[in-house]
Amino acid sequence: IFGAANLVDGGVLVGLPPEVQQAIKSWHEIGWCPSRRTGTPQDVANATMLICMEESSWMTGQIFYVDGGASIMDTVFPLEIQGAA
Repeated sequence: IFGAANLVDGGVLVGLPPEVQQAIKSWHEIGWCPSRRTGTPQDVANATMLICMEESSWMTGQIFYVDGGASIMDTVFPLEIQGAA
């Protein structure tokens, strides 16, 4: 989860020019992120809480992508053939 909060609303996005912020949000909304939105600090906190729970004690050495599904998308292929459009 380390670093996941960098590209959520209120993270490093705030320091970017407004047109870049809008481009990133639009990129998510049109389907390049299956959740069709940018993440929030609460999204990252929820994932952190999940792996800190006693019920998760058997999980070890995992990589958790807290990105609304963006990591499964491939920018080489059009959205239409990825099922997200």
